[in-house]
Amino acid sequence: MSKRVFLKGVGIFPLLVCVSSMTLWGDVLSIDNPATVQRGDGAFMSTSAFIASDPVSVKEFFGDKWNGDYTPRNGTNIVMASARSEIGGNYEGWHIGYVHRLETMIEASRDFVDLFDSIKHSEDLIVGRQYDLNLKINGFQADGLHVTKSISLYSGNDLNIRGGIGLSLLRGIRMQQGVVDGTATALAGKDYSYAGVVDYYYTSNYLYNLDLNVPSGYGVSPDIGVIGDWGNWHSELVVNDLFGFMQWNNAPYTNAIISSNTKHYDSNGYVQYSPTITGLETTRKFTQHFEPKGFASLRYNNSVISPFVQASTTRGYLFPEGGLLVTLENVPMIKLSYETFFRSYGLALTSTYGYVGFQTDKINPDKASALSLAFGIHYAY
Repeated sequence: MSKRVFLKGVGIFPLLVCVSSMTLWGDVLSIDNPATVQRGDGAFMSTSAFIASDPVSVKEFFGDKWNGDYTPRNGTNIVMASARSEIGGNYEGWHIGYVHRLETMIEASRDFVDLFDSIKHSEDLIVGRQYDLNLKINGFQADGLHVTKSISLYSGNDLNIRGGIGLSLLRGIRMQQGVVDGTATALAGKDYSYAGVVDYYYTSNYLYNLDLNVPSGYGVSPDIGVIGDWGNWHSELVVNDLFGFMQWNNAPYTNAIISSNTKHYDSNGYVQYSPTITGLETTRKFTQHFEPKGFASLRYNNSVISPFVQASTTRGYLFPEGGLLVTLENVPMIKLSYETFFRSYGLALTSTYGYVGFQTDKINPDKASALSLAFGIHYAY
């Protein structure tokens, strides 16, 4: 397999930083709660972006060589990015804005990243080792109109419940959705063979060079959310992209067998391949179904320090988080948090006029495997 196939495949879209009711000022999945009426009527601008890489730091993952620490998970390794930017206004529970979104997740088997890491460093392979090569890519980039409505569902007896629904009308910009399934065998310290099957929809082909007409795509994405307050307790429950989809017209599609029939060796004696690909290459009408994203939180409000727990989920992955909200006189409210999946720490500040927050697992951004930024500005009418 070409050294650059996997790297290019994950560079699905130019990253990154391309939201009004961000759940507790941002989370791993950039989830939006339509039940929130944040700071009342007014205009707003907001952005949330998160990117993380299991096997190596974010910088090394998108570099030419994996020179940093190699820290793969046992089992499936993921690389994910979620970004959402929006500008618009709120009025009497209605929210309308222009939204730009990027969602992508790459899932690779441990064998896949082990082989790729060895190739990147020209390391000797263990002769006879069998590699299970499995790679899944799912992602899209889109923009469009976002409308939500928040209403009071119940108020009384120290209990207040708000609900909200939202709908995004989206124009597709880019898309990748596909699977690579195969095996590889180490034939010698610097030589290996591989074969696999590719099933792949795309707007840019990262397996081999191909002139393409970019397809058009249009879709919708509903959201629902609930907020509850009783006594000192506050909770939220949100689902984004519920039954969301994008309809792509004339989407390029490849279903093929990929193998290592053609090879040569570099100056270090390491095998290099120009993959042999045989099969179907065509265009089709393709419905890309969005994976729902869920969010739940619970907070106990105190006068100074309010503890909270929350979790986001998508594609079977759970991203738990906990922390404290600190409220002091004459200073912005402070959020301190810890997210367990990527082991990242967060700090955020909010005031009457907006908020800003960041999250990372390493102080040195060059070594960070998880990076997040969220900020927003609000102007009251």
